[in-house]
Amino acid sequence: MNGIVRADAQQGITVAKKKTLASHASPSNKVGHHNPSSRASKPTLTHNAAHAVNHNTQPSLVSNAMTSLIGWDKDATDNLLELEYKEEIFEYMKQMERETMAVPEHMDLQPELTWDLRPLLVDFLIEIHNHFNLQPETLYLAMNMMDRYLSKRVVYKKHYQLVGMTSLWISSKYEDSKEKLPSVSQLCKLCSNTYDEAAFITMERHILKTLDYGLGHPTAEAFMKKDLELSGQGQSQSQSPEDQVLRHVAQFLMELTMFQRCFLSFGSSTIAASALFLARTICRKQVVVPNDPNVFTCVQYLDNSLINVSKIVHEKYARSRLSQASIVVKDWVDNGGRASMQPMSSMSVSGDCSTPLWTLSSMLWQPPSPIPTAFPTQA
Repeated sequence: MNGIVRADAQQGITVAKKKTLASHASPSNKVGHHNPSSRASKPTLTHNAAHAVNHNTQPSLVSNAMTSLIGWDKDATDNLLELEYKEEIFEYMKQMERETMAVPEHMDLQPELTWDLRPLLVDFLIEIHNHFNLQPETLYLAMNMMDRYLSKRVVYKKHYQLVGMTSLWISSKYEDSKEKLPSVSQLCKLCSNTYDEAAFITMERHILKTLDYGLGHPTAEAFMKKDLELSGQGQSQSQSPEDQVLRHVAQFLMELTMFQRCFLSFGSSTIAASALFLARTICRKQVVVPNDPNVFTCVQYLDNSLINVSKIVHEKYARSRLSQASIVVKDWVDNGGRASMQPMSSMSVSGDCSTPLWTLSSMLWQPPSPIPTAFPTQA
């Protein structure tokens, strides 16, 4: 029976990939049509997958070119397409960004989950992601997938780690090569056999059904790469050492935004722009003060978060292959560095990011109480 269920879940991943490319092929689509009131609807959390939202997204003619920007490296043909359709690609990415954002106000309604649990789970997922050497996009997609699921379905504390690990598992199937994919048995061992294989397979099906197999999401990593390419700093093979440091510092800063609630109010493009602005400031590069008040607010939150960061993230980015980015940032903070920007307007964002991130232990997070191996199925 488990073999049948697993095959069904595997087929779901294939459907999700095809849906990103093929099901939105209407050439008559107008890019950027989005109802901003859709995220302002009455907050509702449900156990019923029937409440999953189907946005019926219809991308533009350049969806295939855009997809290469989100998911994998571009060849020369993709570069030509991007140059010709760069405005359409960016608008479509922004449209997808709006339609695949989580709703933190809905997540607030979770009966058992509190925001102080989030840093523990994020640290755990970062360690697992790093252990398997997965693509950067994989981690961002997993976090988006998990947060969207938490915006739609009630999740109990005993299943919180299961949702996070399964989201990372699905994301790795979507972004990474088969050689890197963790097996179900490995997932079980990494969770100290708290869950059995059937729990992961069942949760995989739940997440895919709740998200209506819509896994395509333009991550902060994708927007950062685009911004760097437009500024002539994006091709890794031709990057100078200074450009590599800039890129890694920006990645370090973007990863910090996964820990706190307030950053969920910003889209991936805002996260990327804010991280790049602060990274250029730290690396003493020429900066242009952004004219977007959202970027200004996000930069201030990031700046406040640098006082005390996750030990897991710090150690990850202290390695030479990542330009010792966390050490670069720490030296900047220790020397009194602060992001200097004049506010252009205020933005109301729920969630307090005025306090620093928690300092966490380097131990893998474990659930506070025993967890049953049988995950309850939902209709």
